[in-house]
Amino acid sequence: MERVVVGLSGGIDSAVALFLLQKAGYSCVGVQMRYWAEQPEVCDIGTNRFTKAMFNKCCSDESMLISRRVCAFLGVPFYAHDVQETFYENIVDPYLKDYNEGLTPNPCTHCNKTIKFGALMDFADSIGASYVATGHYARLVEREGIKHIAEAKDPSKDQSYFLYALSNQQRARILLPLGEMQKTQVKQLAEEVGLSMFKKSYKESQGLCFFPERTPDAFLERHASPAMRTSGPMIDQKGRVLGTHKGLAHYTVGQRRGIDLGGLPEPYFVIERKIEENTVVIGPKQYLYTTEATLDKVTLTSKETTPKKVQVRIRYRMEKAPALLDPQEDGHATLRFLSPVFAITPGQIAVLYDENTVIGGARIRSTHITP
Repeated sequence: MERVVVGLSGGIDSAVALFLLQKAGYSCVGVQMRYWAEQPEVCDIGTNRFTKAMFNKCCSDESMLISRRVCAFLGVPFYAHDVQETFYENIVDPYLKDYNEGLTPNPCTHCNKTIKFGALMDFADSIGASYVATGHYARLVEREGIKHIAEAKDPSKDQSYFLYALSNQQRARILLPLGEMQKTQVKQLAEEVGLSMFKKSYKESQGLCFFPERTPDAFLERHASPAMRTSGPMIDQKGRVLGTHKGLAHYTVGQRRGIDLGGLPEPYFVIERKIEENTVVIGPKQYLYTTEATLDKVTLTSKETTPKKVQVRIRYRMEKAPALLDPQEDGHATLRFLSPVFAITPGQIAVLYDENTVIGGARIRSTHITP
């Protein structure tokens, strides 16, 4: 009987994934990792009051208890695996460094490679397990003897974007039992087998797991460099000062929220952040469309040396955009979009697809804005 380590979160999806693998005949071990969270008390700068104890959204004490109870219910061993130091060094610290350099990072893709699957595979190796599984909504398909990530059957829940960076070796050892299921089927199965009684008392909010708020503004106000938290001029593209921004950490390209200026002829968006000048450039939406982007060190599932037609997803849930990928000898690449794409920002992740199959991805280094 092959052994599989199942990554748990205290949610229904990972619990159902565990149940399905146990039913399929695997010898299962449930593991929930403890990620980094802020100190128990954080002073709110605006009110000078201390907030309640904070926790990582992926591994609160309650979610840990639920995962333990799910494993007991299914008769499966449970382990809590502490990766707080590794998580901070590989995810939180680089996230802050990127923001301080004026990028708009997406740490979730790197977290999946290094923590959710990387650290989990290290744990699997330590107990002699052959596979690692999670409750991600994505499928595995085989091409020329190599496993690839593909979009989930349920497009509303598809998480293939976040798994692009997994290596060939990692993909060969993972199981994704929810990839062929609709979310409604997962909920129904949980009801039928008694897993629905293991529910968190809180509804998980959107946003990154390592801060409690929905948006990063407050977290960056607490942790970003002083320079990124210093107010400065907000100008239009002709250099005319229109107002004052609250600190570059609070803005990203394409953002409309936070531009609290009256008398503008039309809605204005963030066009650019000038780090050295501590300046936010704003303007009409038409100046945010990109026809070309340069990618840093592209990760591809197979070696490409000539231009290739691809479909690109810049953000989770966005519609894929057709483009031409032109690989360079130094490992970088140029993306030329068939039609202009809105608000592409350096630091974001471009994930490349061949129809519904992930074939690679990379961080965006720079863009060319179409005037």
